[in-house]
Amino acid sequence: MTRSQAELKRHEILEPLNQLLSGDERPTITFGEFVNGTYLPFSRQHKWKASSSMTTSSRISHHLVPEFGTRVMGSLKRAELQEFLERKA
Repeated sequence: MTRSQAELKRHEILEPLNQLLSGDERPTITFGEFVNGTYLPFSRQHKWKASSSMTTSSRISHHLVPEFGTRVMGSLKRAELQEFLERKA
């Protein structure tokens, strides 16, 4: 992927979020919507090997999304994420 192609792709991904931020209201996208609609599709295409993608996608979908999926992005706090990690350890 060339730099200009990467910049176009970045613009495609960020444009909906930037439009939401330009208004007075804060975005109401949930963690689950972000993971399933933005993060996992992008990561599967551009970041991970197939084996890593399957393992990581499964872990995110089975552990993080059920716990935090309905939460609005930005509402998650460090302390509750740490508590979650401690419960899973």
